[in-house]
Amino acid sequence: MSLRLSIAKAFMKASIFLSYLSIVILRPRDIVRLSKKFHVRNCQKENGSDPLADAGLNELEESAFKKHLKNDSDVLILGCGTGRESLALAKRGFRVAGVDMVEEAITSAREHAKRHAVAVDFFCNEFSELSLGGRSFDCAFFSLFTYEQIPSRRRRVKVLQLAKSILKPSGKLILHFNVSEPTPLEKKLHPLYKTIALLTLGNVDLQVGDRPSPAVGFTHAFTTDQARGELREAGFNDAIFESIDDGAAVCVIAYV
Repeated sequence: MSLRLSIAKAFMKASIFLSYLSIVILRPRDIVRLSKKFHVRNCQKENGSDPLADAGLNELEESAFKKHLKNDSDVLILGCGTGRESLALAKRGFRVAGVDMVEEAITSAREHAKRHAVAVDFFCNEFSELSLGGRSFDCAFFSLFTYEQIPSRRRRVKVLQLAKSILKPSGKLILHFNVSEPTPLEKKLHPLYKTIALLTLGNVDLQVGDRPSPAVGFTHAFTTDQARGELREAGFNDAIFESIDDGAAVCVIAYV
């Protein structure tokens, strides 16, 4: 191997190492704030148009709702953004509420709902601080792959417990996650990252599989067993795991 190639390879490894430091030195609540900035930026890019809000349900969502819910159900969308799923479901007779931590997204969602003449209640809340005025729902639905963007197992379990608390006795929780094993390099570097997190009082809940994301700030690489464990810890002992996209992702339907 030439010296030039060796140096290039070393720089590539260094860039990977440095990119992970953002989610190592930041605490989970700070990672949420960082992710919020990414989402605000994305929302601003859509300002003045609403192609996403008008897009309707995708194939995965169509399948999940058709199989598991009646059209007159009360549905909570976690991570509703500018209202794509909320508007589509309200038009089909669902009673819908949407929650998102980005105020700009909620403002846009309310405007889109008014333009489409549908009734949807939108709330600006961070998932771990849900406050919905005592309402209960037949279904809590995490917007596509939103669940894996919640930093730390502890925080994800808390969000699941809060979601369970607002579900009716026969309620369901639906979420999707990408199936991804941690890479060998992630496993190798994890003890070092963990040490840095402890020394900086940063992300002491850091897990193998936590990853920085240029699109949303943070994501976690899930295995099916890991997701099942988090659901059980939150009190969802009865859950169906449906493989989708040729095994690249999973749709989970968990029951109260």
